[in-house]
Amino acid sequence: MSADPKLIADLRRRALAAQYAKAVASPCRDVCRMGQHGYCEGCFRTIDEIAGWANRSEDDKRAVWQTLAQRAAAFGTADDGAGATGATGAMRAGRP
Repeated sequence: MSADPKLIADLRRRALAAQYAKAVASPCRDVCRMGQHGYCEGCFRTIDEIAGWANRSEDDKRAVWQTLAQRAAAFGTADDGAGATGATGAMRAGRP
């Protein structure tokens, strides 16, 4: 199943903006639910990328951003765009 085209377009747009940002924003979309494919169904980061976001360099964050739309297109998502949440607690705190 492929991801919602709006999600892919949003990830691509935000990845481009991240390339020029002084402080690279988190791709968190407040879905915080890990899919069977090993990626968050909202932002398509791995659990290690989410947990270590604050400690990554800005260049490393940009590199992660560059992979997200491709991951979403390849693995699809169960996110219905309604902002449903799964494991919200620690992942949402501080928007890693």
